[in-house]
Amino acid sequence: MMTSQLDELRGKVGGLEVRNQMLEEKLATTLEKLSMSDRSLESSLASTSSLKKEQEDLLILLSDQDTKLEEYKTLLRGLGQEVSDDDVSDDGVDDGDDDDVKDNDVGNDDVIADEKQS
Repeated sequence: MMTSQLDELRGKVGGLEVRNQMLEEKLATTLEKLSMSDRSLESSLASTSSLKKEQEDLLILLSDQDTKLEEYKTLLRGLGQEVSDDDVSDDGVDDGDDDDVKDNDVGNDDVIADEKQS
């Protein structure tokens, strides 16, 4: 009777060792997946940070451009040019045709060039 119990316990131990080995392999696989996910997350966070910085830089440039545009409009008004305050077309898109400035005073090009040199 003792031998059968011993054989039964050895069988259980063998089964548990196999199960333990499978669980260790599963753990190793899961840890590798976690490591890859961590690297992917770090990469995504770095990319997001870079994109946010680029967006902030672009917003600063856009703000600077708007400020410069207003300065040029003020300069043109000071030179007697008619400048529209609304530089966006009816469809909400800047058409870029610069119809804001009327070309009725050709002699102002020299004055504008002089202003840029100052």
